[in-house]
Amino acid sequence: MTHSLRLETITLGDELLLGIRENSHLTYLGNLLARHGIAMRRNSVIRDEAA
Repeated sequence: MTHSLRLETITLGDELLLGIRENSHLTYLGNLLARHGIAMRRNSVIRDEAA
């Protein structure tokens, strides 16, 4: 049985939640990790400040 690495990330920013800014760092990281066989499974975006 083969095991593959899977990754979950957390990013912060209201601008990401509102769609004001593209999460280019996540796109870059996902592409880089995929080249090394690591699958990005989930990214959670958290607000800058608590509600």
